[in-house]
Amino acid sequence: MDDKSTIQEEARQVADTNPLRAIELYLGIWNKYDSQFNNYDAIALLKALRKAKKRHVTQLPEILERYKEMEIVTGLTGWYLFDCYIKARQPQEILNDENWIVKLVQHIPQKDTRSNDKYPCPLFLIIKGLVTAHSNNLFNAGMVYQHLSMLNPDLLSLDCSEYTDKDGKAKTNPSACEEYYQGFTKATFKLGKFEECIAAAKSALTVLRDFHYDNDLWFKMRIAQSEFNLKNFDASERVYLEILNSRTGSSKWFLFKQYSELLFTQGRYKESWEQSLKAGSLIFDIKYSASLCLLQARILFRLDRGNEGEIFAKMISIGANENLWNISQEYQKLIDYYTFDITDLGASRHFQRLRDFWNKEMYDNFHEYEGAIVFVHNNNKVGKIKTATETINFKKSSFYPPQKNISKLEGSFVKFVVDLDYNGNKLAKNVKIVKRKNVEFVVNKTMRGKIKNIVDFGIFVTFENAKDGLLHKTKLKDTFKDDFEINQIIEVVVVKETDKGLELNLV
Repeated sequence: MDDKSTIQEEARQVADTNPLRAIELYLGIWNKYDSQFNNYDAIALLKALRKAKKRHVTQLPEILERYKEMEIVTGLTGWYLFDCYIKARQPQEILNDENWIVKLVQHIPQKDTRSNDKYPCPLFLIIKGLVTAHSNNLFNAGMVYQHLSMLNPDLLSLDCSEYTDKDGKAKTNPSACEEYYQGFTKATFKLGKFEECIAAAKSALTVLRDFHYDNDLWFKMRIAQSEFNLKNFDASERVYLEILNSRTGSSKWFLFKQYSELLFTQGRYKESWEQSLKAGSLIFDIKYSASLCLLQARILFRLDRGNEGEIFAKMISIGANENLWNISQEYQKLIDYYTFDITDLGASRHFQRLRDFWNKEMYDNFHEYEGAIVFVHNNNKVGKIKTATETINFKKSSFYPPQKNISKLEGSFVKFVVDLDYNGNKLAKNVKIVKRKNVEFVVNKTMRGKIKNIVDFGIFVTFENAKDGLLHKTKLKDTFKDDFEINQIIEVVVVKETDKGLELNLV
């Protein structure tokens, strides 16, 4: 019968070429010569397990418990767990092994990467993998909280890793500490642990040097929401005003909606209405409008304008009929209050009516100015309007109706109102195009343009001094996708001009 040393020698000889056999031999030593199984055997076993990617070794928890004070053993355990249970695995595969991972991860200490991040911490990578799996599709706040509670954020690195994107631009990933606070504040808020959420978000804003994905905004927003839920309304309002008076915060519709809800709770209905209108002016995707509609209907009732709330009830009802959202008890109660016919309306059509209503409510009492667009930045996001007395900035979002492309609007005449941006500077709003540059020469004119894109329903054509246009497939041969190519120069005649662009015929 082989003794321990003979088995050990054979295991060493086959460790590189046949790690599965080495695993079998080392486990044999553990099972038969328990008292003689030493730390070198544990290290060799973990190396073989990692090499073979062998999972679910039932003896491993007991082995790790014996050598939990040995840094090399716990370190190897961490990398074994990461390589075999986390790395390159699908979320559901990770979750299928979650109980086993949690059982083993308890033996892995957290490495201090705040002081030295030359090498990553395997415990963080394992926890990150579990959190990511629980954030796939539906965010499981309870499990995310449980896993992140195993980490000490004070030991997590503050440094961001660099990478190059597909366009060759240098980018950075969030630090480990930022990723921790991103998940932890979201989980604590969703679980109603508001004091804990506030403390974590404040720590993040104090400690982190860099923020990604607008996380600085999200941390502040969770503080404001948590203070609101704790009925600390003054504290909540202070944070909301700080956020809304920032470049990023001033463009987020949901922040204005949340602030409107805070004001509504305090009985400040007129202010609440004004903030809800700002939220509406920033919503461009219909699927986000239902909750705002409910809030605005409630505000109107408080302002003795309940008869005007039908437009919101219709939007909720039509959207539900088109499966844009589910009908809640609160939604149904609002719908039942009114009597209306929605058979002739589609959601998109009614959403446009709703946007018209928001726009009228916001700007009807503003003085209207006239001017000409004298500059459009090549980023297609901002520009300048010159009046008889001054030059005023505008944004792409300033236009009503919205404009998909403002790059060719230089020289156009417009009407607009003047509001203030987040810094208190003048900003043109509700910009309406009165006359486009050279518009009188476009309709019925034959023009040369370049093919911008070819899609199933036709060909998009771009011009140097006019809007883009569409050659609809009904004006083309069935083989148009094969007959034309992108960047090809073609001659067309303009049939009609709309807000969306030019309707074209092929010459």
